[in-house]
Amino acid sequence: MSKHKFYIIIPLRKGSKRIKNKNTISIKNKMLFEYTLDKIIIKNFFYKIFINSNDKNVKNWALKNKVFFINRSKKNEGDKSTTESVIL
Repeated sequence: MSKHKFYIIIPLRKGSKRIKNKNTISIKNKMLFEYTLDKIIIKNFFYKIFINSNDKNVKNWALKNKVFFINRSKKNEGDKSTTESVIL
């Protein structure tokens, strides 16, 4: 276990062209992004976790589960948006 704690930002853009609604697809009764969260929480190396998305389902999940949520800006909703632009 690390003695350092980190802020974690998980960018989840709605609107994938290849796999429709890929972030909220359920696999064994969990949405895809929940598997990422599970791994982070098990490792216990975070200070705060933020989800950045433009998906209302993800927002509702985050609010219900007391995970910090940041609305994704219109500027960062496109195919060419980068993770760096989301973080900034």
